[in-house]
Amino acid sequence: MPIGEVYRLYFLLQNGSVYLDDDPWLGFGPERPAYQTVYMNDDELCQFKHDWLKTTVTIEFNPSAARVRLANQRQRYRRGKAYRVQDRKCSVNGG
Repeated sequence: MPIGEVYRLYFLLQNGSVYLDDDPWLGFGPERPAYQTVYMNDDELCQFKHDWLKTTVTIEFNPSAARVRLANQRQRYRRGKAYRVQDRKCSVNGG
């Protein structure tokens, strides 16, 4: 059974950035546009996971203050009036 996986809706922007839809603060319930894979049909999920393009990302669990400041500046530019300061203790599991 998949645990902790999220089917995440995203959009490719013209500048090459990827916009992840939905908000981790709201959780990823079955009624949301991005939701936990546990709510998916098992056969469909296995087929998706087989067909998906795969890549590697690096996640810094303790980024420097400078990196966080620059990321907040980029996000403020991207989101405009919808921007809000990110809580470094944000839980992505809705808890």
